[in-house]
Amino acid sequence: MSTKEHNEHLEKLKSLSAKILKSKKSASAFLVSAGIHTKSGNLTKHYTTPSQPRQPVKH
Repeated sequence: MSTKEHNEHLEKLKSLSAKILKSKKSASAFLVSAGIHTKSGNLTKHYTTPSQPRQPVKH
């Protein structure tokens, strides 16, 4: 990957990050769509351990 390509990818990532982090709603929607959080704000089973109780995310 050339420096130019690297910088282009970096700019795309920065733009996407800014879009996702623009609001709590957009951040939550991203985490749900990525399968990290449930719609209620809890971690999905894949991201918890059996000994880790599920607790809602405090906003």
